[in-house]
Amino acid sequence: MIKIPKQRFFQRPERKSPKEERNKARALELAERIQEIEREIQEGKLRGQELTEALQEVRKLAEEIRNLYEEKYEKYECLKTLEGHKDWVYSVIESQDGKHIISGSADGTIKIWGEKEE
Repeated sequence: MIKIPKQRFFQRPERKSPKEERNKARALELAERIQEIEREIQEGKLRGQELTEALQEVRKLAEEIRNLYEEKYEKYECLKTLEGHKDWVYSVIESQDGKHIISGSADGTIKIWGEKEE
């Protein structure tokens, strides 16, 4: 489920709490580890059981990132559920004209969703 905030995506609070700053720093560390694993996979360094374990680690890291931000997004109301990706959605952005939503997933797909409902 993709949660769409009532305000536009590019609007952010002026100040971040120390907890938000710590969560951001931790999320960046976790994302760097995910990228490191992706490089190892692309370079063919992981095979068989090592590859399986690496993919499990990526899922755990992604879950930890999600948990870090879960509290932050509780203030958002789900306006619409967009279905179509087969794996985690890592990126969501609104088009400049505000009529479309673009999402990127771990399944390797990017989807452009039609005019968004207000």
